Amino acid sequence: MAQGQVLAVLSVPEMEAEFEQKKAMVEEAQAKLAQAKAGEEVARANLASAQARATEVQAGIKRAGADLARWQAETARVEQLYSERALTGSLLDETRSKRLAAESAREEIVTQARTAEAAIRSAQALLDKAQADTAAASALVKVAQLDARRVEALKAYTVISAPCAGVVTQRSIDVGDLTQPGAQGVPMFTITRDDPVRIVVSVPEIDAAAVQPGHRAWVRIQALSGKEFEARVARTSWSLDPRNRTLRVEIDLPNPSGELRPGLYVQATIALEERPGALSVPSTALLRQDGKVYCVAVAGGRAVRKIVEPGLADAGYTEIVSGLAGSVVIVRSAPASLADGQPVVAAGADAGN
Repeated sequence: MAQGQVLAVLSVPEMEAEFEQKKAMVEEAQAKLAQAKAGEEVARANLASAQARATEVQAGIKRAGADLARWQAETARVEQLYSERALTGSLLDETRSKRLAAESAREEIVTQARTAEAAIRSAQALLDKAQADTAAASALVKVAQLDARRVEALKAYTVISAPCAGVVTQRSIDVGDLTQPGAQGVPMFTITRDDPVRIVVSVPEIDAAAVQPGHRAWVRIQALSGKEFEARVARTSWSLDPRNRTLRVEIDLPNPSGELRPGLYVQATIALEERPGALSVPSTALLRQDGKVYCVAVAGGRAVRKIVEPGLADAGYTEIVSGLAGSVVIVRSAPASLADGQPVVAAGADAGN
């Protein structure tokens, strides 16, 4: 079974209906946002029109001011000529009337300018409101989308997929069964990851402090005719189990062929320290007596006890730090049965290695 493979699909009709409702609410919110943006564009156009009208009125004020100044000057000239009796009174009256008309025209333009400024303020206020409406509509769209995403995320839980590649070792449901969410429900599937497999061993307290991730390890499986696999320590629990005073050590072992199955009993050997080329003897060849460690060697046809200093040891061999040198014939087992100097006939030789 591959990672991500669909194992089951749950039917939750009420969630399907809620998801459709949330999608419709998103579409409604988006439509309101589009409407608000259109209103903002209209308000922006109205503001631009009001500003253009105000610019036009300002230009009219300048023209009216210039016209008024001309008729004021003309009136003053005509009055001067009239006082000198160079013109008739009717021409003076006509000139004054034109000056008054110019003043009225200027006042009218000034009033239009005030109206245009008010129109600009009104258009600006409408634009600000339209922009606020757009922002509010945009926020509503986000709220609707997040709500829809929440329901969609819940809906995704109805599709049960394999979290990892492995083998389904237990199935607790069938088609049509009612499932219960949360911790109170029974697990629907039990999946066992088969590559790599995790080997768990308990290291005694005396050796716990020496075990570190990366140490070499050899895993022997009795069910496979004692086949041995080499690996490395992947991780440790660091703290000891207070119940049995052991350290939990995990070894990840590749299993591409599926040969290894969960639940198999294994024996693991962890190399706490390695000394290539060290002199070692079978552990059964050592004799401990009177606080000393002896090894019985064969020299000149007689047993000779030699005091040795043992070093590192594993299940079968013990390192000899001192006391033996070169190639020496030793007694492999039951050294206590031989007295120092006792005649010995060597049936087979085993040099220290």
